[in-house]
Amino acid sequence: MVTTINYMEIEEKTEKLTRKAILQIEQERLALADQVERAVTRLRKMIMMSNGLRLRLEHVRIARSALGLPDDFEYSVVLRYPEFFRLVDAKETRNKYIELVEFDPKLAKCAIEDARERVYRERGSEAEDIRFSFLIDFPPGFKISKYFRIAMWKWQRLPYWSPYEDVLGYDLRSIEAQKRMEKRVVATIHELLSLTVEKKITLLRIAHFRMAIVTPTFV
Repeated sequence: MVTTINYMEIEEKTEKLTRKAILQIEQERLALADQVERAVTRLRKMIMMSNGLRLRLEHVRIARSALGLPDDFEYSVVLRYPEFFRLVDAKETRNKYIELVEFDPKLAKCAIEDARERVYRERGSEAEDIRFSFLIDFPPGFKISKYFRIAMWKWQRLPYWSPYEDVLGYDLRSIEAQKRMEKRVVATIHELLSLTVEKKITLLRIAHFRMAIVTPTFV
């Protein structure tokens, strides 16, 4: 018995598989490009919160997974986008730093501000009391005293400086300035968490950025 091979049918199936494979490759390419774009934005915002618009390369490398950066981010992100980043060697410490080429005011907006704007749109003028507030959840069974509630009410309405605002030249000696600075720490950590993939990061990794983002030693 002679077996007849239908080459046209094989060619048609191969063509379909090829088109499917090409489509899958293209989808993966677009997904990867989107991930890299998000990683670039995260890193830019992270550096924008730092002193002198720079962070140690090693500290970023330690936190790369939390920030959604690829293992080779030094090449695939930093060196690939010279319009945003540059690598520099600090002569005084011999450490490598990632420097931001330019501060982008359009990115200098915190996640908490977006959340507040959504509430403003929903509640209108009734939402004025959330202008400087944070969402706070207490553990089950936690009892709040009257005085604590009053103190929290005052703290929630206390203005503070944005994590993206350069405060190095500010006079922080007054009690009011110190309170604002303490609340800025909360805002900074909140923004750091918002830049992570899973919205969480270890205290040890936050500690690496403590000096760079003007965070007090008690964090």
